Amino acid sequence: MFIFTIIPLISVHAEVIMDGSLGQPININGPHYQIQPEYGKQAGTNLFHSFEQFNINHDESANFIVSGDIENIISRITGGEPSHIDGLIRSTLQGTYTTSKANLFLLNPFGIVFSENASLNIGGSFHASTADYLKLGINDKFYSSPIESEVLSTSPPQAFGFMDDTIGDILFEGQGEIAVEEYRNSGLHVNNNQTISLIGGNIDISKGTFFYDVFNQGNINQGSLTAPAGNINLVAAASTGEVLLKNNELDISAIHQLGSISIADFSLIDVSGELGGNVRIRA
Repeated sequence: MFIFTIIPLISVHAEVIMDGSLGQPININGPHYQIQPEYGKQAGTNLFHSFEQFNINHDESANFIVSGDIENIISRITGGEPSHIDGLIRSTLQGTYTTSKANLFLLNPFGIVFSENASLNIGGSFHASTADYLKLGINDKFYSSPIESEVLSTSPPQAFGFMDDTIGDILFEGQGEIAVEEYRNSGLHVNNNQTISLIGGNIDISKGTFFYDVFNQGNINQGSLTAPAGNINLVAAASTGEVLLKNNELDISAIHQLGSISIADFSLIDVSGELGGNVRIRA
């Protein structure tokens, strides 16, 4: 594994390819990638997917289709390259257009880049990480790289684990200043009382999307990360250890060295709501 240098996304060949470790290797047809539940494996209320590549371009989408009993969609990318997300990630109930309430976990140890058109349409929480494994329950682990004796756990996710200090970075880059007629739904937004987590190496959130409101004589900021009355967790790890995420609380006591987090250029982290929310930044 290595730490890569993130650069702004200009043009990336979009691909959503299952790696075959949890089923058959499948190159899913785009531009609107339908990720069927049978492409992965279910264990209790967890649905596991394993991708070789997961890249979504502008005007494209990836739809995780689930049955109604799924609570957690747990996905890893194993191809050895960062994932570039410049389109829509969504989740729907099988056979309907109804948004599922499942939480979505996206793991790529080599890095994740969210570009200016990245957006979410999911009913649950969203967790993106460059961890080496996701810990489920007390002892079970779903590794970011497939292992021969893999056992898929029915337990809920509990922690993100880092096995060395070469940790992939996470980048979110918005549109910057736009004209009002260019406004469109983008940014990572979840529903009320849900959570967004970015947990990896260095985290860079830049070029917040905003436009000038001529009537109110001020800028309107769209929000880079938005979780109304919910939780936003940002953790930059630079050593081995686990980041425990339980009951919307963070425990980083096992991480002995932290990386850097940059939030700049009108970027907005928003948890406002009737009861307010929580922003937790650990760097």
